[in-house]
Amino acid sequence: MIKAKEFLIQKLIEEYRDIGKLTPSDIEFLHRVAEAFMNDRENSKHRFDIIIKYMPQAHKILDMASGAGTSGFYGLLNGYDCYGIDPSNWKFEFLQMKINEYNYPKEWINKFTLGYGESMPYRDSEFDFVSSYQTLEHCVISKSA
Repeated sequence: MIKAKEFLIQKLIEEYRDIGKLTPSDIEFLHRVAEAFMNDRENSKHRFDIIIKYMPQAHKILDMASGAGTSGFYGLLNGYDCYGIDPSNWKFEFLQMKINEYNYPKEWINKFTLGYGESMPYRDSEFDFVSSYQTLEHCVISKSA
């Protein structure tokens, strides 16, 4: 197993453990999740099929809460100008590991930003398409006083 995948599994287990007790079936599930997150060549095809169907002219794409970078890397591998933003430090570290181990162009790390969707370093209308997949369940809603 490569270092990036081992790192990813460790971090997923840590995050899951924070939620509650970890069972053997949970660990098995997280190994399958990690396998999917390592598969940049196929895992996000369904997302791009939807983009192509509804916005075939989209070329510059932002993935909000880009996580393990699977969608961004899929797009980059298929000729799109993809970017990602995510607030997690360990995921940014993981992206660097993935770039190194998969021998992706080193400058691809510049396509990913550590940050939050509420305060992005991009200009208005900079992207043709903005994607956010499996994100809302991680958002915290606070009530104003």
